[in-house]
Amino acid sequence: MKISTSNANYRINKLITKGYLKREQDPTDKRRYFLNVTEKFMDYYCVNDSLLEQVVKNVRNRVRKEDLEQFESTLAIIIEEMSD
Repeated sequence: MKISTSNANYRINKLITKGYLKREQDPTDKRRYFLNVTEKFMDYYCVNDSLLEQVVKNVRNRVRKEDLEQFESTLAIIIEEMSD
């Protein structure tokens, strides 16, 4: 992700504070912790997931097939560039 450890810790702590993550200590090795998503996160994720599905459905209905194929190709390039 190309971020520092302190930045990652800050962001994780922020998500814990907001109630989206919970940190649980390993019962066998007290030095290890596990991060688990909360019910609040799952509720938020499902709402956004269904919203995204509706948006994609609407776009497919309104945009010509050729334009959609070009957009998908462009989007794939953008995703590839961002993951490098």
